Amino acid sequence: YLFVFSFQALVVMTDGISQDRVRRPALALKSQGVRVFALGIGRRYRRRELHQIASNGRYVFTATLEASTRLLDVSQGKYADVSPLSNVLLNA
Repeated sequence: YLFVFSFQALVVMTDGISQDRVRRPALALKSQGVRVFALGIGRRYRRRELHQIASNGRYVFTATLEASTRLLDVSQGKYADVSPLSNVLLNA
């Protein structure tokens, strides 16, 4: 048997505190079936906001600035290995 799953995913990366409210827009995306991943970069993000943005707690990630740069390199095909976030996206 072959099962094909199709879904929309959005990765939100932030290095700071939102200037507006995040809960309503995030709920709108989630209600449309979009899987929302939240990545806090550096030290100035609010973990509570990441949890409001993400579809669930398993989709919340944090990274140093160095690690986030490497993640972008992976997404552009510059490295062969994948990050934990990439694994979650591919196996979700």
